[in-house]
Amino acid sequence: GRELLPVREGGKWQRRTAPAPKGEPQTKKGKQRAKARAQASAAAAAGSAPAAELSLSQKRATIAKLSAQLLHSPHKNIGLLKELHELASRDVSPATRRMAALSCVAVLRDLIPAYRIRLPTDKELAMQVSSEVEALRAYERQLLRGHEAAVGLLRGWLRGGEQQQRLPPG
Repeated sequence: GRELLPVREGGKWQRRTAPAPKGEPQTKKGKQRAKARAQASAAAAAGSAPAAELSLSQKRATIAKLSAQLLHSPHKNIGLLKELHELASRDVSPATRRMAALSCVAVLRDLIPAYRIRLPTDKELAMQVSSEVEALRAYERQLLRGHEAAVGLLRGWLRGGEQQQRLPPG
């Protein structure tokens, strides 16, 4: 099977692997169905089910699944970065928000390329480009948005922490 993100159990990091998919033929349609099921289950776990109904372990599994999908195929699954950020910013549990934020930062650290990313100018946007260049621009645009959202979240945490420290004991 494929390797999943490690989990800390009993003070030690444990490697995990996902079992090989069963029953579904490895045809193009079979892979598309499996991907659609995985995205639907991740979306159901992340957004449509009330946060209070999911246990901490289910939320951890969702965070790990989103992160693994992003790292496995970033160009196809870059939209999942937004779902990871939603968990980091809007979940009820502070532990879940913290885990999702740390996962979001770790994923971004791995995905950010060594070269400088910038948005194209109006003149560059007016030029006709190949579909590969257009796909790369869309990917980089979403990566920049995810980075800005993560930095904004971390800045909010810093401001919130400073405000809590300024309160008089009482």
